[in-house]
Amino acid sequence: MSAKAQPPVSQNNVQLLMLVLILIITIVFMKVFSMLQNLDYPYLAYLAPTAMGAMLVAILLDAQLAFVAAVFFGILASVIFNADHLQDFDFKYGLLTLTSSFTAIFSIQRASQRSSILKAGMMVSLCALLLVASLLLLEDHDTKRNAFFAAGFALGGGLLTAVFVIGLLPFFELAFGILSPLKLVELSNPNHPLLRASR
Repeated sequence: MSAKAQPPVSQNNVQLLMLVLILIITIVFMKVFSMLQNLDYPYLAYLAPTAMGAMLVAILLDAQLAFVAAVFFGILASVIFNADHLQDFDFKYGLLTLTSSFTAIFSIQRASQRSSILKAGMMVSLCALLLVASLLLLEDHDTKRNAFFAAGFALGGGLLTAVFVIGLLPFFELAFGILSPLKLVELSNPNHPLLRASR
């Protein structure tokens, strides 16, 4: 059964547990990357796969819920990655997380196979790079070295997002005994080995 045919998350304990687990995993990743931030690599947080949670929610649960999760992760990222602590929020990381998550959701909505996740990750990387480049233009005090690392981390963040989503998706499918829409599409493909063997 697809996620859209199921009851709302609030009425489905399995889906609710899955949502909570996705939130926890994403927050843990954010905390790990925030602890790795230092003066030598101040923009290391751009490498964090912050769009991972929204993409997993979009695939396993519901796209509309994924947009809500994206906003939540955006707010959370602006707090967690606030390295200088001179203010309560650092809008750069929140904006990057929000943009990356929205891009991931739009890119994955009509996905027909798992390779589409990698394509979505590439789209996230591209959008993140454009946004980071725009932000760097506003911060003319940054060195070329920092700008280079920031751009590289932004590119890597989208690819890391795809890698972790591809890795975590089978875990959720197995642990919760579900078939994601991507898996259902793959199984219904006439070229799938199981369907070809049954002919």
